[in-house]
Amino acid sequence: RNTPTLGIVSSGDGKNDTYTGENLRAQIVGFDSTFMEITYDGISDLKGGELWVYALNAGEYRITLALKDSDNYRWSDNVSLDGGKAVIVWSVAKKKVAVPTADTRVYVVNGKTLVYFPNGFDENVMGIDGNTTGYGGNHQVTVYLLDPDNYEWESGGTSSFVFVWQVVGGETVFAIVTSVFGGLAFAAGVCALVQFVGHKRRLKMM
Repeated sequence: RNTPTLGIVSSGDGKNDTYTGENLRAQIVGFDSTFMEITYDGISDLKGGELWVYALNAGEYRITLALKDSDNYRWSDNVSLDGGKAVIVWSVAKKKVAVPTADTRVYVVNGKTLVYFPNGFDENVMGIDGNTTGYGGNHQVTVYLLDPDNYEWESGGTSSFVFVWQVVGGETVFAIVTSVFGGLAFAAGVCALVQFVGHKRRLKMM
C-alpha cells in the first residue's frame, strides 16, 4: 500500500511547522484504519476517517504506521521502513526571535538605581542579568532566551548576548561641569582684561 503522508502547512492558518506556544496539529493524509494502525507518543485523534496528530514543542516527532495484515499487504517500494513499519517524521522548528540591539543613551549616576534594557528586549521570551546599578563605570549586561528549547535567535543559535552598558559617574559629570565653568570664567577674565587695557588707553589719550 502507498504510505500516508503528513500534511505540513508552512504559512497562514493552520501553520504547523514552527513552534507557537500552542498545540499544533497535522493530518496523516491517506491513513486507512481498515488496513493500518498508528503508534505515536503524542496525542492522535481519529474522527470521520481523518487521522490527526498533535505536537506542542519544537523538535522531531516520530509517527509509525503498521499494516494490520502484513501477510497479504505490503508497503510500496518508496516507503521508509523500520522493522516493517512505515515511519513518518514531523519536524517542528524553533520560533525565531530578533536579537536586541544596544541602547546607546547616556546614563548618569543620580543617587537612584539605574535600569538598562537593550532595544527590542522582550520579557516574554528573554531574560536579563546585570542591568541594574547605582554606580558609574562599564557594566556587562547579559541577555538570554528563557526557553532555548523552543526559541532561537534570527541570527541562529541560542547563545547569550552581552552588552556593555556605560554609566557616567557623578564625579565625571562634576569634572565636566567644572571644566566648562572654568572655561567660561577664563573667557570672562580675558574679556575683562581687554576692557581694562582699552580703558587705560582711552585715559592716556585724553
